[in-house]
Amino acid sequence: MQALDLSKTGTVVTLQIRDNDVVIGTIEIGHGSLRWFPPKGRKPQSYTWPQFATMMNEQRAGVR
Repeated sequence: MQALDLSKTGTVVTLQIRDNDVVIGTIEIGHGSLRWFPPKGRKPQSYTWPQFATMMNEQRAGVR
């Protein structure tokens, strides 16, 4: 496995997220933010890292 340098502007890691054999979305992780692409190419949702951290903390606490 190769180590990636995400500290460089413009560097992105793309991960396809699956539930068993069904693609449920794609996430692009970069230096300043991440983007979630729902299945079938719909418009992505963008989050800064602080927004993503808040969202994950709320999910963990059961807040919606």
